[in-house]
Amino acid sequence: MLGSTQIPSLRPGTGSRKSPQDAANLTIPREEQLLALLNSNNVPTDEQMTLFRKELVTCEHQLAKYRNKLTVVTTEQERLLQKLKAELWRSWYSDSKRRSIIREMEQNMKLQTSPFQARIGILQNQIRDLRSILSTIRRLPAEILSEILRASAVAEESPPISCRKGHIAPWRFAHVCRFWRETALGDPHLWSRIQIITHEINWEDQDVLLDLRAQIRLSGQVSLSVVLDLRYVDENDEVQSIVMDVLRVLLPSSNRWSRFTLRVENLDYYFPLLSGMQNQFHRLDYLCLGGWHTSEGDNLELFENTPRLRHVDFSSLHFIASYSDLGIEWRNLTRLELSAEGNILLDILSQTPDVVTLGIGNVESFGPLRPRDNISLEKLLRLTIRDSSIIQYLTTPTLEHLHFMNGTVDDIQELVHRSRCCIRTLELNCHAAFNHDPANAVLLLQNLPQLSHLSLNALYSKELLQLVPALIVNGPGHSKPLCPNLFTIRVELKGSIANDMWTSLCEMIESRWNVTPDCPRSLQRVSFQWEHHLYPSLYSGFSPSESARKRLAALRDQGLRLEGMDAAHRRIQA
Repeated sequence: MLGSTQIPSLRPGTGSRKSPQDAANLTIPREEQLLALLNSNNVPTDEQMTLFRKELVTCEHQLAKYRNKLTVVTTEQERLLQKLKAELWRSWYSDSKRRSIIREMEQNMKLQTSPFQARIGILQNQIRDLRSILSTIRRLPAEILSEILRASAVAEESPPISCRKGHIAPWRFAHVCRFWRETALGDPHLWSRIQIITHEINWEDQDVLLDLRAQIRLSGQVSLSVVLDLRYVDENDEVQSIVMDVLRVLLPSSNRWSRFTLRVENLDYYFPLLSGMQNQFHRLDYLCLGGWHTSEGDNLELFENTPRLRHVDFSSLHFIASYSDLGIEWRNLTRLELSAEGNILLDILSQTPDVVTLGIGNVESFGPLRPRDNISLEKLLRLTIRDSSIIQYLTTPTLEHLHFMNGTVDDIQELVHRSRCCIRTLELNCHAAFNHDPANAVLLLQNLPQLSHLSLNALYSKELLQLVPALIVNGPGHSKPLCPNLFTIRVELKGSIANDMWTSLCEMIESRWNVTPDCPRSLQRVSFQWEHHLYPSLYSGFSPSESARKRLAALRDQGLRLEGMDAAHRRIQA
């Protein structure tokens, strides 16, 4: 009868008739030894390693067997369930009766599969424990493990204070096992990065000061990297008192700071507290300040005695007063990022003969620039310019890397001609640099024969129309190839790109990839980027034609590192 429909008996084993309770009795050889190793993190002996390897293979085979059996059982159950539903549909039973029969059958199905699932769960736990015992890292010396943990902590985003969570390094290392915990707590370098970001901290959490004191204690006497981002704290905010308590806990360790970043709204509010640390920054080699400083004549000279200071980042610092009250020895710097009033900025640059990397930010204008001789930066290799108003006063004979964010091609040509430098890496904001005339870019590239890395940002189709044909080797009207040593080309496209422009891009890349006597192959990497904020309806304007996509794919198959096309295609499809 339909009401007495039975499911065939489906036992977990084949041949043997073991009860489901046998799943709870699964054991592994020498279980006590395994448990002892799991609890102690001792290194297993060679005999134990051999035994556990054999047991691991056995467990993996058993796991595969039971998974296959479970698949067979569930497949048969699903077939019978569908058959039952079809019979019930043809019957005269009420809907409630049908649901009751189906529910009873599903419960029986679950009872029949539970022994398999129990065995699979036990085997998975055994395999996990055995792999833990056999893992290479268990046999590593503590010194090597410390190096691995340090590299992992540096690669991860530095967590803010009051983030004592198991998933954030270096706290996570103390939650893995006792060996890792002892290693992490015993390595002061893991705790040498302190970051306080006000908008990421729950200031109602009473562990803020406890975490800070614990990290300072665990860091021992090693040099510290300190980041204080207090831009979102108002002077009258109730959080302000807690912030000041945090600073009072942190400042006594200033004699160990090697890197110090302070970003606030008003530096004048915090400088009095920092004044007590004058002449304490003996290990400091990196300094970053951001905020407004309007007080004059303070004579703080906080950083006067900093013999190791080589890198200063004041790109987000707004000084109405002079920089002289900080006491920085500018002549010792090798790397400098700076925003300032034009005359102050030039005065500082005249004191930095050894600077190798220079970033010029916003040049504030409180009056005309004073007449002065050119400033020769004899060791400068890398230059980033956001404001080109002072570039006429600079001479850079050794310059190799130029990132021009705001200015015209004429400014670059004057700098190159005046300095007689050899630019090898050039990154341009095209819309600003070309000054609405892409022909200027061609003239610029003709004067950079040694250029090996070219990055063109904010490139519209109009600029692309003139620039790409000029870069084609043996193209029309070019007796000599333009920039024959290009190794990398990076293009950030803006606006829609017509299919014929994609054809020109393919021709340009192919001409530089295919070896010719006039231009041996140097090109190794081409990267495309698109504006990330465009509406999805506009993505199709960037999409290359099918033929262009095939040509680019062929180049990639030949070994060219072609980046960005797959991501663009996925965005278009989405």
